[in-house]
Parts: sequence; structure tokens; C-alpha cells
Amino acid sequence: EIVDCDWSSDVCSSDLSISPAETVAQIDGLWKAGWRRFKLPIAPTPERSLERLRAAREAFPDAWLGIDANFFHKTSADAIAFGRQLAPLRIGWFEDIVPPGDAQMVREIRDGIRPTPVAMGDEQGGSYHPQALLKFDAVDYNRVDATTNGGITRLRGILKACTDHGNKVTPHMFP
Repeated sequence: EIVDCDWSSDVCSSDLSISPAETVAQIDGLWKAGWRRFKLPIAPTPERSLERLRAAREAFPDAWLGIDANFFHKTSADAIAFGRQLAPLRIGWFEDIVPPGDAQMVREIRDGIRPTPVAMGDEQGGSYHPQALLKFDAVDYNRVDATTNGGITRLRGILKACTDHGNKVTPHMFP
């Protein structure tokens, strides 16, 4: 299934240290403009990230909320400890949790944070993409990007491999 689900608004992309109240204010303005999906980047600390997500969820209980960890976590134990705190917040996905290259670790994280979905892949490239993520059944959403995944022609094979595996696929647009 190809999911057109990256049409979210990166709420805090220019200032990672904004407060929970400022996060809610940004979402409020976008909500009034018709947006319903909001992906927040990781804050300078995990605690600050959770504060912002909790404030956003409380203010917008029906919004899709995701978090982009921007490869903040370096170990599966660290990522799982943080990720387990996301479940009560009904997060749409936990994205780019650890640096690319260790699909087995991503699988361990996925198993450790269920039911929160894991999304990765748009930062991975090379002829092996997405085989490692699929082999380890590491993600719920394979993220793809033509600029890092071999162009439009290569994306055809990637999309087929992901959907044949039963994964959802979502595009990422690189500037």
C-alpha cells in the first residue's frame, strides 16, 4: 500500500527548542488553515520532546502526530526507553530513530515500542535499499526519496519490493 502520508507540516523545523505552548500555538494556526497532520522534530532533550508531544496531543486529540528523531538515539535501549513513552500519545509514527545502517537494531526497537509505528528509509541509499529493512521486517512504513534512493526509475522496484512485503510506503520530499 502506497500511503500519501507525508503531507504533514513540520511544526517546529526551524527552532528545535520552542516550548510546548509555542508548539501548540503553531499547530493551532495550521489547524485553522486546514492541516490535520503534524510531525514534530526531536527537541534538544527527550523530556522536552515528550512535553511538546503531550501538549500537542492534549490540545489536538484528533490530529495525526508524528515525531522525527533525526537520528538522535544511538542505542536500541535508549530508543526503546523513549519510544515506550509514545504509546499513550497515539503517535502516527516514530521516524528516523537511529542512524541508518543497522536494520536489525531498528527491528529490535520496533518490537520494543509497539504499537507505535516505525518509519525509516528515505535517508538510506545504495543498491541494497530497502532490502535490509525488509529482511529484518524493521519498519511499518518504508520512507522513500528519489534523491537518495536512486531516482524515479529505481523507485519503481523499491515500491514493488515494499508493497510485496506488505509494508506501507510513504514519500519524502527532499528540498
